Amino acid sequence: MPPKPLTTDPLSFTVRTMSLNIWQATWTGMGAMIGAGIFVGLGIAARGGSHLVFAFGLAALITFLSGLNRIQLTTYYLTADPFFTDEILSSTGQLSSKQDLPNANHFDPGFDPDIYGHSHGLLNSWLGFTAAWTLALAQAATAATAVLGVSGYLLSLFALNPILLIPIALLTLLLLAFTLWKRPQMLDWFMRVSTVIGVLTLLFFIASGLLSISTFTTSSLNAALPPEVPTSPTLTQVFRAASLLVVAYAGYGRIARLSGQLHHPQQNLPKAIGLTLLTTLLLYAGVAIVAVEAVGTTVLSDAVEAYVAPLTIAAQQFAIPGGKAIVALGASFTLLGMVSYLLRELSQVLWAMGQQQDLPKSLARLKPFQALPPFAVGLAVGMTAFIALANDVGAIWTFAAFAFLLHSAITNLAAFQLPEADRLYPRWVALGGVALCLFFILWLDSRIWLMGAGLVVVGLVWRGINLWVAEQADE
Repeated sequence: MPPKPLTTDPLSFTVRTMSLNIWQATWTGMGAMIGAGIFVGLGIAARGGSHLVFAFGLAALITFLSGLNRIQLTTYYLTADPFFTDEILSSTGQLSSKQDLPNANHFDPGFDPDIYGHSHGLLNSWLGFTAAWTLALAQAATAATAVLGVSGYLLSLFALNPILLIPIALLTLLLLAFTLWKRPQMLDWFMRVSTVIGVLTLLFFIASGLLSISTFTTSSLNAALPPEVPTSPTLTQVFRAASLLVVAYAGYGRIARLSGQLHHPQQNLPKAIGLTLLTTLLLYAGVAIVAVEAVGTTVLSDAVEAYVAPLTIAAQQFAIPGGKAIVALGASFTLLGMVSYLLRELSQVLWAMGQQQDLPKSLARLKPFQALPPFAVGLAVGMTAFIALANDVGAIWTFAAFAFLLHSAITNLAAFQLPEADRLYPRWVALGGVALCLFFILWLDSRIWLMGAGLVVVGLVWRGINLWVAEQADE
């Protein structure tokens, strides 16, 4: 049995209720996945002329293993600790009902109170901190990519000067920050609507492309699909693309956190994750084939450099009136929903780290009338804006991939340490997840993962100094 969970503020969590079926969980997962990965990351992964469908499939396999391990960990804590059940411990140690919790309806219903890679009681606290720190970095970098995508698709739609990319992105962040502070209840509605629009936009893109292209040429298909016997250089391209595209499935964690809301979670969670990945993969594959057929991988890559809007460049080739405008508007709205979701998630991670005093405790301040911790929201927006100012979407997305893969590796390692009696899947599932995550980190740009490793060290040094100061204060 795991020890008592990390210190948390019980007023900030929503009570779990068994209310979701497998299809609702699948839709929830798709809502957390579809966004920057396909609307922006596709062009970044195409830079090496990669075989994109194969790369998307390999990235989905990595994600599926990590998802199974998240299920094991979530189920382990869910069944072993009352904090994860339908009632929440109050600050006095008594069980409180939902109506007694003033903030219960504001935080994400699927919020996981242990964002430290599920490492508590399974790994040491330094690895747990690294998991939380890399999760925060990955979310900030992904949000920065998405907000640059919002700006880029709007610039492409109205043929504006690319010099406006950063100003529009920063203005978007300010508007979302205001919404998070003043109208957080709008976010759930906005997320649901943006998911529908995102799926419809991708389906429109695929259908328009197929109607506009009578035949697929051999050269274009070879750029999107793997050959029967890939050569060594082709495998290199696939591995590099897959390492970048793993982030396109990062929302799988949202499904794993639905354990307390899904009927028969041990049976249905793996099905929900598998169904989500399969459905999303089919959408991604269709978009990749059509986009490569329309303009080729070089043009897709150049479109990311120019406007951060690769799909509108492809849509220009379709014989559908207004196709470019529909894709641009749909992409902008979908990415806007993703940014709002990631900012809320990031603020919750920062809030939890403030609770543990791994970051300044002011981040954990939350008054009864507040929906989200204001200082954590401010820092989340600030981190995202700072990263976006780099104005290099390829480097930002690569950094997000590094941080996410490292976080996933630690989570998989925690699953590897589960007691045999509490294990749902063979130990090789966890070991395979660790190995694949670390393997694909090595295929990223060496400058990026060296910089990422440096930021991890900075975080660890900060924690060491913070612990030392706390010890001195106690003496």
